Amino acid sequence: EGVLLASSYEVPNRYARWTVGFASPPLVLSGTARNFEFRALNARGQLMLDMFTPTLQACDAVATLEKKNANILLGTVAMPSNVVRAEEERSKEPSLLSIVRTCVETLYHPDDAQLGLYGAFGYDLMFQF
Repeated sequence: EGVLLASSYEVPNRYARWTVGFASPPLVLSGTARNFEFRALNARGQLMLDMFTPTLQACDAVATLEKKNANILLGTVAMPSNVVRAEEERSKEPSLLSIVRTCVETLYHPDDAQLGLYGAFGYDLMFQF
């Protein structure tokens, strides 16, 4: 398992050329409807689960969070308010993307622009909007 991503497109002050790759990913995040699961694939993934747990516990979009064992973290996303909102506000309602955003914020470091989550997003994720 792994991936190689590359961009050869460059526009000054807007887009830069880059290449990012990895092998042996540390974890998998999957979700269906309002339920999500983190699964550690190796020891690095277990460390990442420990790192994500407190930030997910503090996230308003998370209704429940349970660490099943060293390799599995299960959770449920809070229900949206169902209030009619402008598009900019509607996209901020709790969803599986809230979990992704929380993880990205946890991984952010100003000195490493490439640090983040990489992988495939399923078609069903688009139904979160």
